[in-house]
Amino acid sequence: MAGITYCNSTTSTHLSAELFKHRAQIEMTHVPYKGSPAVFPDLLTGRVQVFFISEDLILGYVKQGTLRALATGAEQRSDRLPGVPSLSEIFPGFTSITWSALVGPEGMPAPVVDKISKSVAAIMSEPTFARQLLETGTQPVGGGPEDLQKVVQHDRAIWEPVIKMTGAKAD
Repeated sequence: MAGITYCNSTTSTHLSAELFKHRAQIEMTHVPYKGSPAVFPDLLTGRVQVFFISEDLILGYVKQGTLRALATGAEQRSDRLPGVPSLSEIFPGFTSITWSALVGPEGMPAPVVDKISKSVAAIMSEPTFARQLLETGTQPVGGGPEDLQKVVQHDRAIWEPVIKMTGAKAD
């Protein structure tokens, strides 16, 4: 395979790579994999050169010196990889992060939503829990349904054009 190859094992990392290619105006050949573990032998031997992956999954390799972190997808540098620039430093406004949310069915009664939201906020504010999240590379962020809706709208504005540009389809 000639040129730069990049691999991914999830739709979100594939779209991140496509957005990166577009913003960086470079060509890379996509090599899909079914799951992250399958990528590492080819990445470590140089069969593929670039892997868009969670920081947590590569941190050990980076610390051992067997892989080099080129950039992180968050807006700010990672506390765990302070010498590695964020992509937004290189391409202002570029971020590619994943997030998790607690959701329920449409029409869930407001008192139930409120109770769950307050319980989650209490857990998120516990220092031990927050530290455990940070140790895995997860930034603890809380908020209610309105905050989540803003995140969804923000991400939709970023990713819908990438999906249209790439022709990506949900399987």
